[in-house]
Amino acid sequence: MIQCISDNVNIFIALGAIATAVSIVWLCIQALATRKTYLYSKTWNERNKAVELAWFYQNRILGVIAYIDMVFTSTGVSEDIARAGLLDEFTSYELKEKTGTYTFDEKILDCVFSDENKKNVIIASILCENSGITPLHQHTDRVIMESMFMDDVESLLNSMEYFSMCFVSGVANEEVVYQSLHQSFLKCVKLLSRVIARSNTSPKNQYYTYLTKLYKTWSDRDIKRGKKQSSLISIVKGIKK
Repeated sequence: MIQCISDNVNIFIALGAIATAVSIVWLCIQALATRKTYLYSKTWNERNKAVELAWFYQNRILGVIAYIDMVFTSTGVSEDIARAGLLDEFTSYELKEKTGTYTFDEKILDCVFSDENKKNVIIASILCENSGITPLHQHTDRVIMESMFMDDVESLLNSMEYFSMCFVSGVANEEVVYQSLHQSFLKCVKLLSRVIARSNTSPKNQYYTYLTKLYKTWSDRDIKRGKKQSSLISIVKGIKK
């Protein structure tokens, strides 16, 4: 009798162990399925958000970049910025080392709104009016024109900071838009690097941090791809010889 009960208990324990094992396996399968669903959903959301941001970039940023580029190129500011060299940390201290001053606004504005260049700036603002920038007029006071121009610059930087934040934080996949947008993005950050740097006066007062992080990511990738392409071209030329 006792043996019979013992056998039944053993069978019950064995069946319980099997049931537990099956339950664990089933839970693992469910967990994997849930994880795959989550990862798929997360990937889709990141790609979808990237597409939304590309639309935002096209409609809120790209035209203003064209305006700033047109103004800086036509007035010679782009050449001055290139001669001063690129910034790495985007801080006022670095700006002081590279340019000899903690601010670059006065140099920019003096050049942009000189009597010789003011007409070019006005023409650029009229051509790019549909981009959302403030059109400038011949008879507008210079101080007001400078203020309007800098408002457009700061508005552009704020839009680019929002755009960058979504990618740096992982909300959107930056690789989706990199190929289409990186050239204009990198060019704009280089043009406005002095404006960014003069805002960053100390480690606790950092501005446009997402923008500069995305810039460094895309700049490093662009440099690596450029070197790789140059290497491949050299190999092909070597084979042809």
